[in-house]
Amino acid sequence: DIKTPKRVCNECFERIQSETLSSSSQNHSKCTQEKNASEDETMLTESEKNSNTYHIPMSRRFVEIIQNNIGNLVYDYSIKHIQERTRPSYWRPNIECHCCFICKYQFNSTTHRLHHCRRCGEGVCDTCSPNRRPVPEREWYTPERVCKSCDKAIDQSTTKF
Repeated sequence: DIKTPKRVCNECFERIQSETLSSSSQNHSKCTQEKNASEDETMLTESEKNSNTYHIPMSRRFVEIIQNNIGNLVYDYSIKHIQERTRPSYWRPNIECHCCFICKYQFNSTTHRLHHCRRCGEGVCDTCSPNRRPVPEREWYTPERVCKSCDKAIDQSTTKF
């Protein structure tokens, strides 16, 4: 679930930023305080002894850029990662599919998209994979996309019986 960024007033932004920074710095300040306790106390100023938070200057614009873009980066990576992991092993990898296996027309992301035949696993276009058939040998028991070549082969194998 990706959160969409919301604009807030400067006061709310600074409060959110300081809450985030102080919660992450509290863990660090414990380590620092333990280290300082073992050092000579005369070297520390009074403000250093009592300080629990760190003031890290960050511009609002910088924080907004990071918040707005890191989610997109993670989201895009996750989708590609999931697609690669869930793809059947017999499918030709997308990176190897530059053009349709049948008509040789080059794929693009809008008008001539890449699809995979559920029987042979080759990369085909919409025009060359208009039919849907069950492919039980690949464990596709409902009608799924098949290329024209496989559709013809399925027809020939069913007419022999």
